[in-house]
Amino acid sequence: PSNWYHPVGFAYVPDGAHGTTWGGDEEDEVESGDALQYLIDGAATTCKNVGDTGLGCYEPEFFLPQDVWEGKKYSAKLTITREVADK
Repeated sequence: PSNWYHPVGFAYVPDGAHGTTWGGDEEDEVESGDALQYLIDGAATTCKNVGDTGLGCYEPEFFLPQDVWEGKKYSAKLTITREVADK
């Protein structure tokens, strides 16, 4: 099993970006660079659309063919900062 085709995300409530009810409003997700970093082969991402967390470079790779995607190691580093804990 793998999470190919959809990278892991982090939210403050279950189903975060999908809302707490079917078709409901999106809930907040962890999106600050000091709390979350997406890594490819152990390194921070560096493409033009990197954003605060690196998701802008990381997520598009999950749409590559699986055999290409499996050639790299994808990970996410979550740090529970005071801001994250207080939410």
